[in-house]
Amino acid sequence: MNWHIIGMWFNFSLSAILITYFVVKMARALQEQSKTLSVMREDELRNQQLMAVAMLAAGAAHEMNTPLSTMTVLLSELKEEYKDNPKLAEDLAILKSQVVHCATTLKQLVQDSSEAREGKFKQQDIKSFCNSIVNRWQLMRPNIVFTLNFHQLTLNTITHDPRLDYAIINLLNNAADASPHQIKLDIFCEGHELVWRIIDAGKGINQQLGGMLGKIMLSTKEQGLGIGLLLAHAAIKQCGGRVNQTPNEISGTTTELRLPLTS
Repeated sequence: MNWHIIGMWFNFSLSAILITYFVVKMARALQEQSKTLSVMREDELRNQQLMAVAMLAAGAAHEMNTPLSTMTVLLSELKEEYKDNPKLAEDLAILKSQVVHCATTLKQLVQDSSEAREGKFKQQDIKSFCNSIVNRWQLMRPNIVFTLNFHQLTLNTITHDPRLDYAIINLLNNAADASPHQIKLDIFCEGHELVWRIIDAGKGINQQLGGMLGKIMLSTKEQGLGIGLLLAHAAIKQCGGRVNQTPNEISGTTTELRLPLTS
């Protein structure tokens, strides 16, 4: 009888342990599923916002083409008409260069979109890829003071998706708006990733809004539209990368961008 009771207790204990194990495992699985669903909902919300932005951008680009062409012709005529006025001619030349830049950017945007749809992405060595973006940013923001450090760059290449150019430039512009006279760029390779570390000395991230940046259309600038950071995060994520923004100890923000490399 005693052995029977001991066997029943042993059977009960073993059953309790097995049930507890599977209950805990199911609970963890449900938690992981809940987290996955939450991320999917955020992605779906962001994708809906991006689709709305894309439709508006396509319409705006279509409407801008004709006015830009008209402005280019008129500025050429005005420059020729007022060539005897050096100061005015100089201002008109600047205006014309800006209009030409807008028209060129618009054409490049259409071309990049076509290549993105067809999946025609070229491989590029890391330093050339990084230098092309930094040089392009310098042309846009010539008055920005920054330091650039390359170190630990490997011989790997990176898939040059045109969306990355706009995304990284947007992150650089955000740092420039926050700290135009003190920006530090550290570009290096870590494992199979290319890392951009952008350190500014601005006011830093609002802790109440930090968790929402890059997830919804939200701007911390008075004249901002709240679209740039959302597009940057989405483009980098679609290219297999990720962005992390953390406040510095004294002031400013550190934006760390990680992109996968091709061996």
